[in-house]
Amino acid sequence: MARKLGKLAPVYDERTLKLATYLDTTKPFIAPPVTNRLAKISNVFPMYDNDKYGDCVPAGMGHAVQAWTDLVGAPVAVTDEQVLAAYHDIAGFDPATGANDNGCVELKALKYWNRHGIGGHKIAGYAAVNPRRMDLVRAANYLFDGLFLGVSLPVSAQDQPDVWTYEPDQGSAAYPGSWGGHCVFVVDHDQQGLTFISWGHIMRMTWEFWSRYTDESYAVFSDDALAAGKSIEGFAAAELAADLRRF
Repeated sequence: MARKLGKLAPVYDERTLKLATYLDTTKPFIAPPVTNRLAKISNVFPMYDNDKYGDCVPAGMGHAVQAWTDLVGAPVAVTDEQVLAAYHDIAGFDPATGANDNGCVELKALKYWNRHGIGGHKIAGYAAVNPRRMDLVRAANYLFDGLFLGVSLPVSAQDQPDVWTYEPDQGSAAYPGSWGGHCVFVVDHDQQGLTFISWGHIMRMTWEFWSRYTDESYAVFSDDALAAGKSIEGFAAAELAADLRRF
């Protein structure tokens, strides 16, 4: 299977909301150890031309919209044309010629998603999740029906088409970023790792892989998801909603 990458190095903005701000640290929210959204969503997702172009970031946006709308029983499939149009708007890619196929910065894509949407689907906002805080990672995935993720892939992942694992015996091929940056959308977690969508497939990564190669992670707030209907003790939803009005 042909696979392209396309997530550029993380760009940090001090104005980006941090999810930890909205979780009550005096009475921390503990997410369920297992989520099972995969049983409720389609196992068939588009490639979005990510075998030809480095459009993994807008492809991840399209996969998120499909997963969320599947969850609420009103599935929407963002089209290839809409994903490539977003790639054009975010990064200057030319769908007609393939020029400027240079990848995307995730933070820039999130701002675009918030302001303009993809396939007619906007997000209300987003908050950064510290990928080293596993409690926050599980909480964000549970509360917001997924995670928008950036990974700095090692060359060793090229030979792992279904499950990404850390392989220290691979030497420099296991170095973060030795293959390149990639964007995926996480749908589930359990004790062994996480389930995500990439290149039109359902895939897995172990928690050790996550710890070593994830370089950015975002909770995304969307009306397409079930998150708005959740009332979780210890989560400052009203405060978050007020801050999101700044977007």
